Parts: sequence; structure tokens; C-alpha cells
Amino acid sequence: MQPEQGGRGGIRPWRSAPGTLTLVSEFRNEDSPTIHTHSTQVRRFGPVEVTMKSVLALLCAIHDRLTSAAAILAAIGLISIVTFYVYEVVTRYVFNAPTAWVSDFVSYFLCASIFLALPKVTRDKGHVAVTILVDMMPARLAGYFHVAISLIGFGCLGFSAWISLQENMRQYTKNIETLAIISIPQWWVSGFITFGLALSAFHMLRQVRRPGPADRVALVGSAG
Repeated sequence: MQPEQGGRGGIRPWRSAPGTLTLVSEFRNEDSPTIHTHSTQVRRFGPVEVTMKSVLALLCAIHDRLTSAAAILAAIGLISIVTFYVYEVVTRYVFNAPTAWVSDFVSYFLCASIFLALPKVTRDKGHVAVTILVDMMPARLAGYFHVAISLIGFGCLGFSAWISLQENMRQYTKNIETLAIISIPQWWVSGFITFGLALSAFHMLRQVRRPGPADRVALVGSAG
């Protein structure tokens, strides 16, 4: 371990093992000529490691923002469905003038709302879970079980999103429309399926980490 160039006294950095930095502080009491030293070793990240951490943090932040925005849109969709139904009841039974578009648009908004809300439910572990086996396992084994479930969930959701994306492209290229009184391009609706599955898949991937005692609580906490 060699000292870097610097002044005498105070805190001086020393080069030590790769990836670490040792800070050496020197001080002397007024009534004693002896110089006392104290060293502290801290980890020093390389530029590549810091950059990767920053990129991953940014991607996770964007992922969370998209999830929150999708949940808000899902709530707006549900409010719209209720509003459409109330409007249909009033126009049909009060004014004897039923609409031709409410039934179709309620179906569209219901599909969109479900898959817009799916990423937030996945992030919050809000799905119904059967935890009988996990409750019987030791804490560490339950943690590995949690990792396995997250990986399986990521694979299934990711594969489903890929299949849905292929169908979106087919519907777009062939200009397929919905079978309804008021037809719209089918990919306008099915695109929400791909979006929800993809974001949920990445939430499952982010839940994969080193097993710990808290994993049992995280896994069984989603049981309703």
C-alpha cells in the first residue's frame, strides 16, 4: 500500500487493494510529540460500475413512472365505464333513445383498464396467493422458492407479451378491425395487453434477488 502525493498531517488517501481507497488521518496532542494515525478503508467504484448502476436506476425509475401512470389511466377507464353505463341506462329507460356505441366502448375500456392496472398489481404483489407450502418451509427455503416463482413469472409473462406483440403486428399489417357496431383497429385494444404483460414481466424480474428471511413475509403478504 503506497501513499499518494499530498501534504503532511490531516487526512491523506492511500492506494490499497483494487477497488478500495484507504483514508489515513494523522493527529498529535498538544502535550505529546507522538503522532497518532487512524485509517479507514472505503470502497471505490470504477467508472463503468457507477455508470451501470446509474443506468439501471434510471430504467427502474422510468419503469415505476410508467406503472404509476398506467394505474391512473386504469382508474380513469373504470370511471368511464361506470359513466357510460349510467348514460346508457338514462337514455334507454328515461328518453327511450338507446345508444349504439356504449356496449362496444365498455368492452374496449374494460380490456384496457385490466392490463393497465396489471403492472401495479404485480409491483405491489397484490395477486391472490396460495401460501400453504410456503408457510411450512424454513425461512431460507421460502426465499429460494420466492426467487423461483419470480423467475417463472418473468418467463411466462415475457413469453406471453412476445406472443401478444406478434399478434399486434399481424393485426396492424392486415388492418384487422373489431367485430362491433362501431369498429376500430383491433391492435388499438390488444396493444394494452402487450403493454401490461411486458411491464409486469419486468416487475417480476426486479423481484429476483438474493433470498433472505424477509422473503417469506414478502411472498405471503400478497395472500388475500
